[in-house]
Amino acid sequence: MLTGSAAALGNAIAACYIDYGLADGANEANGYANRAYVPVNPPIAPHLPGNPNIVDIDRWQSISLPQFIDQAGNPINGNPEFLGPEWGEVAPFALSESDRERRSRDGHEYSIWLDPGPPPRVADGRFDDYQWNFSLVA
Repeated sequence: MLTGSAAALGNAIAACYIDYGLADGANEANGYANRAYVPVNPPIAPHLPGNPNIVDIDRWQSISLPQFIDQAGNPINGNPEFLGPEWGEVAPFALSESDRERRSRDGHEYSIWLDPGPPPRVADGRFDDYQWNFSLVA
């Protein structure tokens, strides 16, 4: 039998959700920082012509902007970080273990849920496929 106020019950339930969120794999306690992922490409400077310093055209590249404001209206100092390379490690609420595959890159293991397969790669001569897929996002 429960005793106490409705507020105490609400606080107990909220504490359970907060504790779960701190242990769900999102790395909330460290500001959702990437634990293993490191970009291979240096930042691109849009005000300069071309992209002479790119290392791998098929990998993510940050953008060096003189001023950057995130989607919540917060000014960001420095280059925006890659969001989400490790989100496969977050405990899902509607997927089962059979939906997960583990992959390794650069000595780190990553989870991929419902893997659709690799994206088109420019290096494989599939630039037309890449452009088509990019246009769908745009």
